[in-house]
Amino acid sequence: MSDRQGCPLRSSCLPPRSERRFVQLSVYEREFQQAEMRLRTARYHRLARRRRTVEGVFAARVPGSGGKVQGRTDRPW
Repeated sequence: MSDRQGCPLRSSCLPPRSERRFVQLSVYEREFQQAEMRLRTARYHRLARRRRTVEGVFAARVPGSGGKVQGRTDRPW
């Protein structure tokens, strides 16, 4: 503990009158980090754009409408 007493960032890091700071990590921390790394790839962005397009097409179809597309009708799909 004494080695942290001289830290220049101690006052900005710890609340007043606190001796130490606790950091909690999930048991899934590694998986969270891997998922975050995947979110930053070009492949993820390509797939996400495609997923939005495909899901938008299916979302435009309203149950009970006989398969008619609601909204824009200038698209052939």
